[in-house]
Amino acid sequence: MSPYPNGHDGRSRQGRTSVVVLVLVLLCGMLGIAMVPPGSTPDVWAHVYRVDAMLNGDVIARPVRATSDYHPDAAHNTGGWVDDDVVAFSLANDRHYVSGLVDAASITVHDGRRSEVPFDNTAVYPPIAYLPQLAAFAVGRLLRLDVAWRFYLAEAFQLAVYLTAVWIGLRVLAGESFVALVSTVGRAAVRVSGVA
Repeated sequence: MSPYPNGHDGRSRQGRTSVVVLVLVLLCGMLGIAMVPPGSTPDVWAHVYRVDAMLNGDVIARPVRATSDYHPDAAHNTGGWVDDDVVAFSLANDRHYVSGLVDAASITVHDGRRSEVPFDNTAVYPPIAYLPQLAAFAVGRLLRLDVAWRFYLAEAFQLAVYLTAVWIGLRVLAGESFVALVSTVGRAAVRVSGVA
């Protein structure tokens, strides 16, 4: 006989707690996206430049001559091709905060659509770390969204990945086996992809 009335057990309460946590994380993330203006966080432009450069074929950073607020020595900078609209968006959102912002006067190599821009401090991260942002920027390009929309789309994709990580963490803490968790995520991925 169950000690809980009406056949309920601790799982329903645990499920409600998980939903409350996920909703709070979602609300905090949405507030952060809405209230923190572009250019206000550390390294933001270096990360944005890195993502755009990877989409332009520079998966591995290479020597560039331009400088940034982090790296004023043009002789030793690494980076890649970044679309001019991304550079313009970053310059328009200069918050006078050290964020990896390129020095526009230092850009000497450009092809009319893209410029060589440094992002030394983010060049060390593996490309897999940027998958959510890469996906968002690629979708934004396919939909011909302007750079501001691509920026916020990347923020939303990152929030979705973070929510997924929190959900997995809550499931693990709830004692769900790793095999069952992988199976659940796999089934959800199949449903979302439309394969089933």
